[in-house]
Amino acid sequence: MASLTLETPSVAASPPPPSTPRLRSVPATAPDDDLDAQRRVERRAFRAWGVGMLVGAVVCAFVWCGLVALALAGGTEGAGGMMVTGAACGVFAGIFLGGWAGAVVGAIALEHHEHGTRPPL
Repeated sequence: MASLTLETPSVAASPPPPSTPRLRSVPATAPDDDLDAQRRVERRAFRAWGVGMLVGAVVCAFVWCGLVALALAGGTEGAGGMMVTGAACGVFAGIFLGGWAGAVVGAIALEHHEHGTRPPL
């Protein structure tokens, strides 16, 4: 009868070569001019957001007041309370829609800045 022996590979086998390229180190700090440019672009994005909210609130308030006036044109009762309600709804809608439009404009500015400062691959 023949005996059977099993051989186990050694644990200290060498690791396979890396198949992906190594990542380069990213600097932890940026020069001051990069930080100033980043702050300037972020300020521009927040300003666009705020201006969008203000413009949207005014425009939508007038649009909603116009819709309420059109809806109540044939009525005999006073429209004061309903006009205030329409203006409030318009301001709320305008803040939302104007903030969205301002955020889109601000995001585009941030994206252009970030693509311009990205290190080459």
